[in-house]
Amino acid sequence: MNTNVSLFNCAFIEPDELKAFYHILYALSVGAGVGYRNTWDVANKLPRFRQDIKLQIMPYMPVPKTMRKEKTRIIMLGDTISIIIGDSRDGWATAVHKFLQYMSHEIEHEYKNIRMVFNNIRPSGEPLRTFGGKQSVALTQLFQ
Repeated sequence: MNTNVSLFNCAFIEPDELKAFYHILYALSVGAGVGYRNTWDVANKLPRFRQDIKLQIMPYMPVPKTMRKEKTRIIMLGDTISIIIGDSRDGWATAVHKFLQYMSHEIEHEYKNIRMVFNNIRPSGEPLRTFGGKQSVALTQLFQ
């Protein structure tokens, strides 16, 4: 997704809905600072999170560069939802938004498990395509 968000150096948002967290993460990932107002009247507009969901972080097994996906995909199978994170700013922001939706009652479905799959994320030290620099070493070490 090409946007002009990287032209801004700061932003402000009132996170009163889950989609706000997509916008926060996306703006931060392009280098904009993001301020927010966190008061009870704002927080009370957010949905409550479910307590009956088991989160599974799947072992990191990197996908070859030619097979990586930039978009986040959701796979529902039985009582498990897999969030396969795409290797892009939009992919990360979408994954966080979807995770929050599934942890709340915003998306109704009979599931008990959420799997986070990071295999499309480029390995440590690999060059970034559009902003320069390299993939963080610390980031992919979290998944190992």
